[in-house]
Parts: sequence; C-alpha cells; structure tokens
Amino acid sequence: MAHIKTQNIRTCPKWLDEEMQNWARYCWLGAWPHPIPKRQCASLEGNYSRFGEDSTTESVDDAPIPVHIDNAKKIQQIYDNMAAIHQMVLRAEYPQHREWSATKSDNRKAAARFVGLHNEDQYLSILASALYRVQVVMEGFR
Repeated sequence: MAHIKTQNIRTCPKWLDEEMQNWARYCWLGAWPHPIPKRQCASLEGNYSRFGEDSTTESVDDAPIPVHIDNAKKIQQIYDNMAAIHQMVLRAEYPQHREWSATKSDNRKAAARFVGLHNEDQYLSILASALYRVQVVMEGFR
C-alpha cells in the first residue's frame, strides 16, 4: 500500500486518480437543465451541415467517457461518511475543479480559500488524507 505524499498529490496511484475522475463524472450524471444544442444548421431542406463534415457520424472525441457506476457508488459511500472539510476538499478537487482557475496551482489556492483554509498546504494535507481513505477502502475491492 503506497502512501500519498502531500507535497505532490498527483503521486497517488494512477488507478486512484482514474477512479476519482470516474466519481466526478458520476456526480455530473443526469438530465441537462437546458435543451441540447443542435449539431446542424436550420435550413429549408433540414439537412445542411458544415462543408466537408459528415453529420451522420460522430467523432470518437465527442463520445462521453463511460461511467463505471458501481465503483462511483462505492466512492460516494466513502464520501458520505467523511467529515465536511474532507468532502469540501474532494468536491473542489474533482467534480468542481474547473470553477477555480485555469492553472492547477492557482486552482488549489482558490479552492483552499473557498473551503476556508488558510493556505494550500492545509488543503493538500486534507486532500491526501481523504484520498488515502478512498484508496484503503477501494483496494479491498480490486
């Protein structure tokens, strides 16, 4: 069992980060709160698409990454049993990571301020602690 270093939180095992990304996608599952935008222009013949683009086929990049719901629900159970500060840090790091800033270092500083922590080191130590709890439980399922 590898210990997660707080100085570089991304030294956590790749599988753990992938499971947390899966959990983040799970958190965002659900119906869109608005109509999905059209992929084609409205035209009289109703069949117009951009020049050279075959609108009947979707690119592989457009397909969403599938969510492994069973693993995401396990992580959600772990998350539900954590202290509120651990929940806030995990939520800031994974499902809501785009709300803070463009760069990862600014992101963590802004997230730490939002969560109510005084500095990034506190944020990283709480994040490492929360990830370690997830890692210990999830290793039992691997």
